[in-house]
Amino acid sequence: MQLTRHKFVAESVKLVPIGDLHIGSDKAMMVELKEYLCSLPANSYIILMGDILENALRNSLGDVYTQKLSPEDAIDAAIKFFGPFKDKILGAVSGNHERRSRKQVGLNPMKIVAGALDIPYDESILVLDITVKQHEKAKGANYAVAVTHGISAARTIGAKLNANSKFLDYIEDIDVYITGHVHQPAYTKFAKYVIDRYNKKCSKRYGYLVLIPAWVDDDEYVETHLYSPTVHGFLEIELFSKKRIRIVGE
Repeated sequence: MQLTRHKFVAESVKLVPIGDLHIGSDKAMMVELKEYLCSLPANSYIILMGDILENALRNSLGDVYTQKLSPEDAIDAAIKFFGPFKDKILGAVSGNHERRSRKQVGLNPMKIVAGALDIPYDESILVLDITVKQHEKAKGANYAVAVTHGISAARTIGAKLNANSKFLDYIEDIDVYITGHVHQPAYTKFAKYVIDRYNKKCSKRYGYLVLIPAWVDDDEYVETHLYSPTVHGFLEIELFSKKRIRIVGE
């Protein structure tokens, strides 16, 4: 786990979590994703959520014979693709597809991509400490955002949310938890009671659990295992200088 700090002087910033692109697969929607990223307003910032690479290996799930790029070439393609956006990327985590190489040969391809882009990286969990304020002397609002690739082979939306809600119990005092992996955009608002031992108070705190969409189309594996079709679209998380969170998407 790694914590990174970011300060923005703006009325608001938009977090744009991107994952499950699967570069190397012939189903990767790289053209559509590039169009989307190029259309974002200036106050938008990207988080790479894992499974950026297909990374099919001889002894793994996936098909080495149908993927368009070898793992090495996919690394180069990812660096080239995200290079123009690197100043807008707040950080990256690995997904289960990148972990295949680490488990088999001790090589982490997402770490290589993050190093080439010079962005914060953690294999498992990245916590973003974000302050947004309208001007330099303003106090602004502070947010804690935790990201991990996500878990579950669940088939229903509720089960996917329920499985990834385990993240809420792993780290406390987080405003937004973001996961991917399940190829199903969804989010829910939750509440927790927080004890302030210093001031001897108890207060209710709200937060969000966000599941992001995938940027890859359905392949033979999805069809033969009768998984739900991948839902495409986007989710953006807007953080305001006066503490407020807004989630928009389609």
